[in-house]
Amino acid sequence: VSTQSTGSSGINAEYGEVRSAIWYSVVLLLKLATFPLIVGLNRVKRKVFVAEEDCVFGGQVKTNDVVIERIRRAHLNDLENILPFILLVLLYAASGVGSVHDVAVVSQVFIAARIT
Repeated sequence: VSTQSTGSSGINAEYGEVRSAIWYSVVLLLKLATFPLIVGLNRVKRKVFVAEEDCVFGGQVKTNDVVIERIRRAHLNDLENILPFILLVLLYAASGVGSVHDVAVVSQVFIAARIT
């Protein structure tokens, strides 16, 4: 009967993978958090609002402004892609199938594709 000691290195590697996945997930969540700010600033700058009560200091109610809609659609696209990716990369990291490097490379490629 062979007794193998798993030691602490296996546990540390797993935590490293999860830490890497969490780090890159936070970066993506910060990207998601900037879009409402960008939409709000552009609405004020262009004086284009959704509701009449927002037009107190001037502006107009308009729901089909080209610039605002483009930014809003980009945000919705990010929601549709980033949230599932975060779930999948965390599952991948927790499964222990890949190394810390694998999790980092997959996350970096995804982030590069989403930011550009």
